[in-house]
Amino acid sequence: MKKIIAILFSIYTVFTSAQDVHYSQMHMAPLLANPANAGLFTGNFRGIINYRDQWTSFGSPYKTFGGSFDMNFFKDPKKPIQKAHLGTGLHIIKDVAGDANYGITNVSLSTSAILPLNETSRLAMGINTGFAQVTADITKLQWESQYNGKEFDLTKPSNEYDNLSRPLFADVGAGIIYDYANKIDNFTDDDITKFSFGISGFHLVKPRQSILISGVDRLERKFIAHSSFYYDLPNTKMALIFNAHHFIQARASQTLVGAMARFKFKGNSKLTNVFTESSLYLGVNARIGDALIPQLMFEFFNIALGVSYDATMMSKLGKTNGMSGGYEISLRYTNVSSLFKGFKD
Repeated sequence: MKKIIAILFSIYTVFTSAQDVHYSQMHMAPLLANPANAGLFTGNFRGIINYRDQWTSFGSPYKTFGGSFDMNFFKDPKKPIQKAHLGTGLHIIKDVAGDANYGITNVSLSTSAILPLNETSRLAMGINTGFAQVTADITKLQWESQYNGKEFDLTKPSNEYDNLSRPLFADVGAGIIYDYANKIDNFTDDDITKFSFGISGFHLVKPRQSILISGVDRLERKFIAHSSFYYDLPNTKMALIFNAHHFIQARASQTLVGAMARFKFKGNSKLTNVFTESSLYLGVNARIGDALIPQLMFEFFNIALGVSYDATMMSKLGKTNGMSGGYEISLRYTNVSSLFKGFKD
């Protein structure tokens, strides 16, 4: 059992040194950044799928699977100026690594209240509640007792027993966002300027997450400050987008900053009574002191596909020795068609 504890502790140390589960395309994981993002978008509902594969040159790389769905209520698409309304969203994420598939699964529900302050500004406040579970499968590990002199024989008993605890634990978070736009963003206008700033906190009750029965490890509180800025260049089909996220968890911290350029392929044409527009996004993020992250996203009206790659500069594990960075893919669908019902040409 001491071997199991040593192995799991080493894996746990790697996980916690990198803080919580995170993405490089944080703009494609809004509920992971702040529960106040639930329903805070142009449209009726949206669904997002995320996948991340990190350090693939390891025998068993880090893999993260995620998905979210959120929508808003009491929002009238026929009115450009909204009254107060609600948003809600479900977020699921699973992170695994190593031969033992050590990881965490989290399912959470976010609820937000979105309050217009005036014609250009709004304030959103959200809470997040959910359940999570830390798991590992020691039957997938190889032990000294299974070595037959030539190779590891997994049919031989390991003489190790599974004395791990896998309890569910509750988790709570909260956040607030200020959002500004110089005009209503209805996918048909140019010359738009948008800005947002938010702060959020997760694991506020510091839940116990130890996988060992005798363990008392608790999940440290995490705090995030984030902002974004969008600017349409006048008299062009190009926009500039800037974003920043700063994460603090216990004694660890991390900063992610980035910039993208948006190129609009199609104007605001009308096809079968629905506006369509295609855009290409090119940019780069930087995880300060860790990685440069080139990224590309293609958007066709309400569908967006994003791809990025973490080019590791240095690692807390030492020199990477050729160890690859991380691939990330995101797919987003936003239902916006009813926005144009009731609008005149």
